[in-house]
Amino acid sequence: MKELYRISEVAKVTELSRSTIMRYEERGLLKPCYIDPSSKRRYYDIYNVL
Repeated sequence: MKELYRISEVAKVTELSRSTIMRYEERGLLKPCYIDPSSKRRYYDIYNVL
């Protein structure tokens, strides 16, 4: 099993749009487990997806 998932992968699996996931982040409902400092890409673990 993969340990970290990109926002696009989470969006596809959960059938939510990327913008909805970002909105959840803004409201404090979801937090990525890692943000790459150089690329600013967000990564989520399986607990975020569930």
